[in-house]
Parts: sequence; structure tokens; C-alpha cells
Amino acid sequence: MRILAFDTCCGIVDIALAVDADVLCIKQSSNLNNQAEELFLLLEEALQIAGWCYMDIDVLAITVGPGSFTGVRIGVAAAQGIALILEMHKKISVLTFSTMEVAAFSVLEMSLSGADSLKLDALIIQDMGKKQIYGQDFKLDSPYIDALSDIRIVETPLIQRLNSGEGEISKEPCLQVTVKPDAPSLARLAYYTLSETGGLLNKRDMPVSASDIIPIYVRAPAIGPRKKKSI
Repeated sequence: MRILAFDTCCGIVDIALAVDADVLCIKQSSNLNNQAEELFLLLEEALQIAGWCYMDIDVLAITVGPGSFTGVRIGVAAAQGIALILEMHKKISVLTFSTMEVAAFSVLEMSLSGADSLKLDALIIQDMGKKQIYGQDFKLDSPYIDALSDIRIVETPLIQRLNSGEGEISKEPCLQVTVKPDAPSLARLAYYTLSETGGLLNKRDMPVSASDIIPIYVRAPAIGPRKKKSI
């Protein structure tokens, strides 16, 4: 299966093209918060390198948050448009993952490179700025990941206690991991989940249709009327 995976939630555009679990091409933007301008330019470059066109895509895998409000919206809107067009011409599988799930799977992949199997609890954290940190607990039981909690706001003192070795969120041993863009892991997570050989243990209702690509927001967007400047 030919997989297009991309993430725009974490500040940059991150794209991977893969055939099954083998990644053929990776494209990343170098500018922060420029996803709207760079996403489709980098998609075209990646497809050209792989010798594909959009109609060659069998699987579309994207992250739908949490992340920057604008980044999430851009990725979701782009994925909806691509999926909608492709669905008119062929059968395509659309898989949506949270940035937390991709980070958890990335840990599983890195750990397996030095061991035959892994069984570990992990706290995935994501710094959202404005003194807010998101967290979610996962069980890593190779070759699967399974969420043990919902995504939530984690208090800073709790992170400090974890850093000091007091892992009290999950059963020991507890590993703390920070979210970062990782389109290659996203592509492989999609492949293993879809082929039911690993990946996300609870697949929810995947694959989904274009209209069911829904963003994940943990907090309300920080928008409102502009404050008047005092003269």
C-alpha cells in the first residue's frame, strides 16, 4: 500500500511517503508556523521525488492534534480536501491519529531497535506554551500502543516530580516523552494499524471518510476582540 503521511500540528510541515512500512521520501519545512504556504509545495516535491501522483495514494495518514490551533486547522482542511477528491475516483483509507499516539509509537520503534520486545508505561507530554502542558498515558506493549487515559492538561509540579524520578502517573517503569513532528513514524503507525500487525490497539472507527476527519482541541482557541490601545 502507498501511504501519504503528514503532520502540521507541531509548528512545521512534516511529510513522509511510504510503501507499506518502508519510507521512500521525507520532506520537512525549515520555517516555523508557515504551514499554509509550504504544505502543498512540499507535498508536490515529495510526490515528484517518489514518482507518484495523488491518484497513486492508497492510504492517507494525518495528525489531527493537539497542537497549534492554526496548524491543526491547516492539516485537517488539507486532508479533507485531498481525501474528498480521491474518494470520488478510487477507494482510499484515511487514518487519523493524535500527535500523542505518534509520539508513543515512535518510542516503541526506538526501543525495539535494541530489544526483541517491550512492555512499558509512558507519559507523553506536549508543551503548548502559555504555561500549559498536555499529557496522556500509554501502555507500550510491542508491537502495540494503547492509551490509558484521555489527553489532559498536566500541572507543572507533577512534571517536576516525574523528572525527579517519582513516576506516579502510571505503573513503574514510567517513561516521559515529549511530542515532536515524526511523519515517518506516522506512516508506519498507519501501516501497522491498518494491516492489524501492530500499531494502535484500539483502532476506534478507522479508517474514516473525508467528512469524519475531526480536529482534536484540548483547550479553546486563544482568540477574541483586540484590546484598544491607550493613547
